[in-house]
Formats: sequence, structure tokens, C-alpha cells
Amino acid sequence: MGTTRSAVWTLLLIPIVGLTENFAMRSSHQPIRGTVGQAVILPCHVEPPSDVTDRTVDWKLGAKFVYVYRHNMHDPDHQHADFKNRTYVDKDEMRKGNLSLRIFPLKKTDAGNYTCSVPRQDGPVMRVNTELIVAEDKMPNKTVSSGLGTGTGITGIGMASLTMIMIIWNL
Repeated sequence: MGTTRSAVWTLLLIPIVGLTENFAMRSSHQPIRGTVGQAVILPCHVEPPSDVTDRTVDWKLGAKFVYVYRHNMHDPDHQHADFKNRTYVDKDEMRKGNLSLRIFPLKKTDAGNYTCSVPRQDGPVMRVNTELIVAEDKMPNKTVSSGLGTGTGITGIGMASLTMIMIIWNL
């Protein structure tokens, strides 16, 4: 009798697993903020979580293709040159419905409204939008030099959270 129940459950689960078109896409309702030179992740996922590695996934900024995933792999041939070697979507995470895009290093020109889209097999393309705001580095790399008289000087280099000051004394 246990075998009969097992067979019945298997038959009932097959249609449930096949319901891949009943999904919704989600992203952040708030703008994502990043800093020039740092990494940023633009969120996008499908609900309920499901494997989307067999789907076409496009991330766009305006008309530029930021990241293209087709035929079970990243497709750099259709990617805009501004984003080559700077974007990534984790294929293991795609198996869980996570299509979040990582951009590194961030450039000021990366700011704008991004669209993550997945065509449905039975109809319209599913899309979500995410706004990216990019700020300049708060402490840009710079060198400051100040003379304190003959044979003396102070030189400082500031880089984000690291500040180094050299004092040179010539006696």
C-alpha cells in the first residue's frame, strides 16, 4: 500500500513543479545608492523562488544592455562596452530565483534607471525597475604639500578611510 501512495504523490507533484509561469518579479522600491569605485548590487528576484537559469535575462540602463544571459550562460557579445568585465549575476543564485546584478567598479556614469526583464513563455515580458544613485568618493585621492621653511615640509595622502602624513625634517 505504501507503493501506491508514493506513486500517487509523484503524479500530484509533477504538475506543481511545472507551474513555472506563475511568478512575479520583485526589486527595491527605494533607490540603491553606491559610491564611485565601490561595488553595488541591484536587487531583482522572482517569487516564488524558482530556477531561472533556462530563461533569458536582460539588465538594461536605458537602451544599453548592461548584462545579458541567454542559452544558459552570460552573453558578453550583446553587452554594451561600458559594462564589459564589470557586471555579474550569480548562476547559483539564479537557481533560487535571484537575478541581482553586481556592478564593480562603479562609475559616475552608471547612475540611472535600470530594468531587469525576463520574457515569459506564455506571454508578456516581466520587468522591474531599480534606480541607482552614484555618489563621488567622499575623500578622493589627493596629495597635499605644505612648506614650513627651509628644509622642512608636510606631505599627506588621503584615501577614503586611510590618511597618511609624512613629516620630513632636514637639520
